[in-house]
Amino acid sequence: EAAEAAEANRAEAEAEAGEASEATEATEAQEAKEAGEAKEAKEVVEAVEAPYRGLGEVMYMVDESEARAAQVACQKLLDMPKDIVTIPEKWQADPFWRKVQERQVLRYDPAWSLEICNGISCFFQMLRLGVPQDPHAKLVGDQACVVSSIAHYSQLRQVLHAQMKELYARGYVTYSNLCNKAFQDKMKQIVARARDDSNLSVGMPEEPVAAKRLQRILEKTIEAEDERAGWDWPDRSENYLRHTYCFYILDTVRMSFGCKGETVPEQVHCCMRVLHEFQQCSVETDGVQLLRTKSGFAAGVAGDGGYADVKLLLYADLGKHVAFDGTEIPLRIIGEVQLILEGYEAVKKRMHLVYEVNRGSFDRKRRR
Repeated sequence: EAAEAAEANRAEAEAEAGEASEATEATEAQEAKEAGEAKEAKEVVEAVEAPYRGLGEVMYMVDESEARAAQVACQKLLDMPKDIVTIPEKWQADPFWRKVQERQVLRYDPAWSLEICNGISCFFQMLRLGVPQDPHAKLVGDQACVVSSIAHYSQLRQVLHAQMKELYARGYVTYSNLCNKAFQDKMKQIVARARDDSNLSVGMPEEPVAAKRLQRILEKTIEAEDERAGWDWPDRSENYLRHTYCFYILDTVRMSFGCKGETVPEQVHCCMRVLHEFQQCSVETDGVQLLRTKSGFAAGVAGDGGYADVKLLLYADLGKHVAFDGTEIPLRIIGEVQLILEGYEAVKKRMHLVYEVNRGSFDRKRRR
């Protein structure tokens, strides 16, 4: 029995040893297989990654470069002067524009206004602005503040006793509306060029912004007269200047662009790139010339509620208006473009009521 038991134990031990050997061989085979698969996988990964090797380092360098560019843009924005008028050197051959540069005060007299010297010439210039050769191009409503007949002109002068200041202002409102859409389309083209060249994100108005209305023009005309009464300008008579303070108002056509970005530095970079595009424009190449720049970010400037933007006053050549009698009136005007950082856009949308209250739009005079 003892011998049989020993034999059985030996047989069992040999069986277990055999199983262990088989298991070891299986494990080694599996490990060899896995090692082979891992090697193949590594070779595949290396083949895929080869074209992109070092890309992470390049991307870091790009991000760092963009960050530096944004920082430079922020510094340039802060270094901008509060308000500066810059007239092209060749324009200053004209004594009027040289005077504008010296005074650092901008005004612009449309060609039609300089043709007015008496009541008859005033009537014809108003009529030409109000009655185009193409009846379908006629302005209506608030856009047309001039006259369409001698009876209308007589009513303004003899019944309503409209002063020459008002007639010039009426002509200016109509003229601004003739220029308005073309001005905004041209500004959009220039901003779109900067956007596409530099991959910017810029918010543009979906619909044309309305030109300033007569009532507001007349209010600001009074303010301009209080501030600049008696100023002389080359090639403009004292009598003419006494009635034309409305031509100090240079935002009758205006629009704004939103400078977007995930961070404030990115928004500033967008703003400065668009500004640079306008600075590079000329009348010869673009029909546009930047004449005045105002920065709400300059040292010492404190906007209402902390609001700030960059305002540009741009001269634009927009073609011509053909009047009923075939007279061609050049459409050239100075308008305003605002560059607004995305973070300030939300503030501006809620500031209009505050602005109206601050300027006294809701004030009522007390009766004595």
